[in-house]
This record gives sequence, C-alpha cells and structure tokens, in this order.
Amino acid sequence: MAGVSSRVIVNVVDDYWNVVSTQVSIRLFSMTDMYASTISLTMTNGTTTFDFVNYTATTTTFFRVQRSGGQSLDFPTADSSSYTITANSATRLQALIIGESPVPGKPPYDGSGGRSGYPDYDLNFGNGQTSFPAGLYFPVTIRAVDNYYNLVAPNAKVQLQTEDPFDSILPAQTLTSGTTVFNIYMQTGNIDPGWTITVSTTADSVKNLLPYSSPAVPLVPGSAAKLQLLLPNETAVPGSTAEGAKGKINLPSPAIAGEPYNVQVRLTDAFYNLVTNVGMPTVRLTSTDPNDDELLYDGGNPQ
Repeated sequence: MAGVSSRVIVNVVDDYWNVVSTQVSIRLFSMTDMYASTISLTMTNGTTTFDFVNYTATTTTFFRVQRSGGQSLDFPTADSSSYTITANSATRLQALIIGESPVPGKPPYDGSGGRSGYPDYDLNFGNGQTSFPAGLYFPVTIRAVDNYYNLVAPNAKVQLQTEDPFDSILPAQTLTSGTTVFNIYMQTGNIDPGWTITVSTTADSVKNLLPYSSPAVPLVPGSAAKLQLLLPNETAVPGSTAEGAKGKINLPSPAIAGEPYNVQVRLTDAFYNLVTNVGMPTVRLTSTDPNDDELLYDGGNPQ
C-alpha cells in the first residue's frame, strides 16, 4: 500500500541459495516508483532486513538490488517477485486545470504536489502561460486522492468555488470512481495575480476530504462586446452583471444646465471588463434633451 513500509530481506547466497557470511555494499530501489528513495547500506554477515516505502500505486512493480561494493559476486543484481501497490485511504481533493496533469506519488505531500505543469489556456508551454479569457468555459478535473496523490474512489460530494466575486455558484457534484469534471468560466478580469479555484466536500458528503486550492489562474477580458457609459460619480465594477447590474455602482451626480458634464465611454467585453487589445471604435453621444446641440460637445461628437 502506498506510504506503508514493506519489509525486505536481502541475502548473499551461493549457487544453492545458502546464505554466505560476507561484507557487501548494496543499493535497493523500486523499478517503477521514481519517488521511492534508494536505500544504500553495507551487509556484514551476508544478510540484512530493512523497510522500504513506495508512494505510487501500480498494478505491478518489483524491487531491484545491486552490489555497489565489497565482496565481488558472480551475479551482482537480483530482482524481487512482482507485487501490487494499492492506493492508501482517501484523504484530500485535487483540482487540475487546463495545462496541469496528475503525477501520483510526486512530493511534497502537503497537498501541493502530485501534479505537473501550470494553468495554461492554449496548452502551449512553448509560448509561456496563456491567460484564460473571461466568459469562456474550461474544464476543472476533480480527483479524490490519498496522501500521495493516488486516485481513490470514496463516496464523496464536492463543491467548487473561485475567488472571482461575481462568479456563478455551480451545483455540487458526486464523485464517480473518484473523479468528476466541472465546466466553469470566470468573468472578472484579473491577470496578476489571477483567481484561485477551491474544491471542498459538501456538508452532506458521506466522506469528508481535505480541500484544495489551485495555483492562480490569470483571467483576461473576453472579446469586445459592449460600450459602457460612466456618468459623473459612477464607478466601473468589472464582472458585475447580477440582477441587471451593468458593471458599475453609484448613482450619477445631477447635471446642471449649461455646466460641463463629463462622461466616459469604455469598450468592454460582455462582463464589462475594459478591452484594450483592439482599437476604440468611433462613438457618438446622444441625449434626450430636445434643445441639446450634440455637435457642440467638448472634444467633438462623434469621436
């Protein structure tokens, strides 16, 4: 079982499998678990016993022992019988985002190991990390694992949340064979540091597991979709769309007849994130004042 020591006995023997009392230095290691430590020691009476720990679950593996010094041997290498390493008990959750892959057995064992890569929307590590566009779905794979990140299949129900304050709340899901996938999107731009994604078991889950928080996921605005008008005293709140919100807060200040009343026009995506990677289109302001001369707006109209 992963994380549980196995008792290993190594003997130096003659051609008839009789133990020979001699001094030999040996190395013992797993042939499949790259995260299991190699053990080196010197045998002084032809035999030794020690404990060996594997961390990566697998259906078939074996030990190999090699002479590294001391008495020369006609056959300096020996392999154990094959055996199975099973996963340990489920203890925690793991969330994998596009660009990340599971790596069972990989330390550290504090919840941050067991994976490779980093969140990368286009899966092209050659061009560095690509940010995730606001409003576009991407899968988050949830896994129930033991302390060493081997997949386990407990009876567990999980919920997913992001740091995005305007993100939608998704229904909880029950794990099937230890895993499930949430298809999510976030809507508030945050390139640096980005938003983290947290998965945890629900209050009514049969099995409670330690939660997991992902590395930061950088989020950029989506495609240009809207023009947003900010009047004096209004403040932009990118991502805010619930209950008819239009990405801003505060009531506009009253206008005074004949006095300047400066307004701001912003090019945004569907969630009112400011879009800066395309040119600002020409815009025209109009008002419902029948006596307003829109051609005399300061700065020109349109502009």
